[in-house]
Amino acid sequence: MPPQDGNNGEQQPLLLRQDTQTKVMQKSFFTPLRRMLLIVFCLSFTFGLTNTPMLYAYRVLTCQEYYQHHKPYQGNGDQCAIPAIDVQTAKAVSFMVILTTIGGVLNLLTTGWLQRNYGVRATLIQQSLWPLFRNAGQVLGVWKGGRTGILFFQITQVFTVFGGGPGYLLSANNYVGAVVEPHARTGSFGQLQGVAMAGTALAFTIGGMLNDSVHATAPFFVALALCFLCTIQTYLVLPYVAPKYTEGDVSKQDGEKRKKNKKRSKQSIKKTVEEQIKGFFRPLKVFKTRRLEDWDGKSYHGVTLLAIGTFVSVLATAYVPLMLQLFSTNIYGFRPTQNGYLMSTFALVRAMFLTFAFPHIIEYGRKWYAHKEEKATGRRAPLKRGVSSYGTSNDLSNTRRGRYPNYTDNDSGISISSDPSTASSSSDESEVDHHHSGYGKESDHQSAFDLVFLRWSCLFDAVLTAALSLSNKGWQMYIAGGILPLASATAPAAKGVVMEMVTTSEKPEALSGLALIELLATVICQSVFGGLFTLFSEAKRPNLIFLANGATALVATVVLLFVRLPPSPEEVDEEDAFEN
Repeated sequence: MPPQDGNNGEQQPLLLRQDTQTKVMQKSFFTPLRRMLLIVFCLSFTFGLTNTPMLYAYRVLTCQEYYQHHKPYQGNGDQCAIPAIDVQTAKAVSFMVILTTIGGVLNLLTTGWLQRNYGVRATLIQQSLWPLFRNAGQVLGVWKGGRTGILFFQITQVFTVFGGGPGYLLSANNYVGAVVEPHARTGSFGQLQGVAMAGTALAFTIGGMLNDSVHATAPFFVALALCFLCTIQTYLVLPYVAPKYTEGDVSKQDGEKRKKNKKRSKQSIKKTVEEQIKGFFRPLKVFKTRRLEDWDGKSYHGVTLLAIGTFVSVLATAYVPLMLQLFSTNIYGFRPTQNGYLMSTFALVRAMFLTFAFPHIIEYGRKWYAHKEEKATGRRAPLKRGVSSYGTSNDLSNTRRGRYPNYTDNDSGISISSDPSTASSSSDESEVDHHHSGYGKESDHQSAFDLVFLRWSCLFDAVLTAALSLSNKGWQMYIAGGILPLASATAPAAKGVVMEMVTTSEKPEALSGLALIELLATVICQSVFGGLFTLFSEAKRPNLIFLANGATALVATVVLLFVRLPPSPEEVDEEDAFEN
């Protein structure tokens, strides 16, 4: 136990050491943000290595199963290139994707629990450890072949609940949201997603080459080895940060009571399960309609409409990468290497756009929008900020400090101070600094432009995706793979907007809620558009699936048109003066 200080309490020395360590890391080149970017790149590369080979393996396994119950193929060309096998392959892949997505939703639950109780590093270690067993089962599936091999691929998706799902990106987003300054948050979210796509792009190419040049099991063996190396890398590279407990989380005292109560009745177990389920969906409460105290109690629907628009946009676009591969394989006869090049182009362009172009678009777009507003109104454009609209952030933070001594201004589930130089300041000064003085530093931060960019991104995506329904040549798929990613900034833009629409204490819940909404939309998307693709394939019009996706993206654009940011104090004062 660290020595106690009569003034600051027994935990003050620990906090000082942690802040000192964070300050040293931020001064070095290998900052906490860059460490996380490196880890996300490696994990994305590992998880994406088997993506394209797995899709081709499903086609081969389905083909093997088909000819076990039918006459041998008579004719020239690929024996697997018949409509019956295409339909069965689409059904098998859609079912596996649904299982994977459901596992990803549950993976968010385990990720949140691990992060609250063991910290970010332990959570990321779990994300790379469990896929070892999944990849081992996939190797056996390729060896067995036929229906047995398909079952191996599908059953091993259960390991996604514990690792290998989207939980690692949720942890990374929370981490980045804590260590990055507020004005750079939206750009950093884009960089994080861009680095993830860069790792995925490289994985698509390497995975396809390993499948065609070495053996069908080679990508799965390499992914298995990389999972082990990523586990070690995360342990060595990412600094340990003790988890902290915030309001709404399970307290330490409750955890100790549960440990002592080993023999619990069925009723208490049922109650615990219900609490876990409620806790899993708790982040969605952030998006409910609320009344603004500074706006005469009027109802505010902006956060709710943003959540709906994000849901519909993901519903429209989540199936597009898989659809490109299925369409290219079934219609144009693409092999793993060709599909690897296609998906690498898609992911690499998306990575370059999000990592390098997107932050500059946001930066210069905000300046342009601020200048436009200033020119139109004759004064500086008011800063859109949600903290002043929902109540005083000081009151929230002071309440939490009374209940949780470890509470800091950062509410992301990890205890890293984004400004270590103010760690020794008084609580009141630090709170005002963070929400008022610190916010003044980002006076040019116009989240209104982020919202405009979000709308245009969805519209651009709708037009491009619908245009793919006119394609009739294989090379056009490569063009689509290079253009579609330019409309891929919807997710980071939505994260940047929602961070400006909620209070400081709600920001972690808002990020978790958006991740949950995206996953729920993906589950529904795989079911709906997977079934539609099967129907269109049977009708010999598979290209219509692109038109359906484009129409759905257009609906998302319409929903986002009704999203409004919460009023700033200046706007509220002007409205009151006008009414008076």
